[in-house]
Amino acid sequence: MTELAYSIISITLAVVTFGIILYVGLTTGIIRESVPNFQLKDRMFSLGRFQFWIWTLIICPVFILFWGFSKDHGIDLNTTAVILLGLPAGVALVSNVVGSSQSADLTEEEHIKAEAHAQNPKANAEAHAAKVKIAADPTKTSALEAVPAVPVEPAPKVLKMHQKSKSLFIDLISDSNGQISLGRLQQLIFTVAFIAIYLSSFFGEKLGVLPIFEPEVFTLMGISSGTYLVSKGMGS
Repeated sequence: MTELAYSIISITLAVVTFGIILYVGLTTGIIRESVPNFQLKDRMFSLGRFQFWIWTLIICPVFILFWGFSKDHGIDLNTTAVILLGLPAGVALVSNVVGSSQSADLTEEEHIKAEAHAQNPKANAEAHAAKVKIAADPTKTSALEAVPAVPVEPAPKVLKMHQKSKSLFIDLISDSNGQISLGRLQQLIFTVAFIAIYLSSFFGEKLGVLPIFEPEVFTLMGISSGTYLVSKGMGS
């Protein structure tokens, strides 16, 4: 087969592969939290799953182009590519295990209450405040406060998976309280930065050499991933 044929085939396969992975990620729940009672569009985006998906989206087409444009057309992934695929896969797996563990700690009734609270936090907060007010001063005579005093239940524990998706970016960087998480933001920034470096290095070598990252890069990625997983384990 001629070099031109290799080039055409690799470009075609790379484009098709990129399109398939992109389509699956954008139209299915593969990068969203798994919450059976939520519609797909309402499920929160998962940072761990997103990282695994986007590195797959990048490295698979790059690998195909490398095969088509390298001199010997070898089928080979270097250590950098393996780690860049393996590390996000491990983070996604551990993140899923942590999420499942947190979810398993809640009863079905607690799940239902938490989901209801997450779907309409303002209304639920107002209702909770009204109960507190009634319990503190049951002598009020208004229609709302004339109900018998009842024990005030604490606000339900709301996991991030219970919340309704706001947008891809907001979901990825916010914690269970809706606040920006420094660990998540750092993880996302590093992911975007390393993807840009990886692509610029690959195309800068005329598609003939797979990029190689220094060990310090993987150390930094590992620390950032560890920070994210610890914060997720703490409920953030």
